[in-house]
Amino acid sequence: MNKSARQLVAELERLEPTVARAYLAEVQRLVGAASIAEVESLISVGNIAGVITALQFSEADLSQLLESIRGVYVTGGTIEAGSLRPPRGLGRAAIRFDVRNTRAETWLRTESSRLVVDIAAGQRDGIRAAVARGTEIGRNPRQTALDIVGRISRQTGRRSGGIVGLSGPQAQYVVNARAQLLSGDPEQMRQYFERVRRDRRFDSIVQRAIDAGKPVKAADVDRIVGRYSDRLLALRGETIARTESLSAFNAARNEVYEQGIQEGLFRADSVLKEWSTSGDGRTRDTHIAMDGQRQKQGEPFRSPSGAMLMFPGDTSLGAGAAEVIQCRCMSQTRVDWIGEAT
Repeated sequence: MNKSARQLVAELERLEPTVARAYLAEVQRLVGAASIAEVESLISVGNIAGVITALQFSEADLSQLLESIRGVYVTGGTIEAGSLRPPRGLGRAAIRFDVRNTRAETWLRTESSRLVVDIAAGQRDGIRAAVARGTEIGRNPRQTALDIVGRISRQTGRRSGGIVGLSGPQAQYVVNARAQLLSGDPEQMRQYFERVRRDRRFDSIVQRAIDAGKPVKAADVDRIVGRYSDRLLALRGETIARTESLSAFNAARNEVYEQGIQEGLFRADSVLKEWSTSGDGRTRDTHIAMDGQRQKQGEPFRSPSGAMLMFPGDTSLGAGAAEVIQCRCMSQTRVDWIGEAT
């Protein structure tokens, strides 16, 4: 990755915390408005669909998150357009990025809808897992409601430690951790120590329970699992921010060239794009293999996995999570202005 690409990554990393904070704020608003009594009542009669509906994210609920991603999109397009200057004497107008272009608006609308659906699906899976596991280990409806929505923190006065906002797998990690600590089975309880995101300050409490051959006290489990869940939620926010910001940033940069072609500022066959990896030791193997791959504008990059991407972070051609989650790659595009002059 050259200096120019590293500068783009640095700009993207500057924007990501705003996106992460927006997501966490949306989660806090939802749990803050939730009624524990309503969730408890729905669980008591087995109305899991009702629980899901009561705690579901809508597009309106995620408006701050979606607007922050739109801001990343605008920034990416503006930066790319500003770096693309036709040589003097060529008689070409300066490139301007139009976020109101129909294609740009369609991308933003489509990706916003996809993200809302993805978050809602994770929420649905997490609630189902929490209720099923709670029933299995003998949690009563109120306990399960609090496990889902979270408990009020004495320090902040806000609810935290629930599973709202987590991905489906993350929610499963949390409910499994609770079951392990409440089991009283030393073998199961030791498995808790394998959880990378746990708060190690609580390890001594768990170890004493193991040594005594007893379950961890319920109040301690609430604190331990709550802290574990909070850390997973922070990770969830960071993952959404990194993944969605990269996609929006690179989509807008790609859109600049599509608009330039559409406006007749240069020909499609004069535009060449190149895949560039971050080179930070965390790059996935498929993207290491793609480093330096060149394609004409409008043609997809091809991964060894068979996935096709118009730019790093693109899912429009069916690339799955394995190709885009927390990707740090960039595409670098150049216009052959000499060829344009002939």
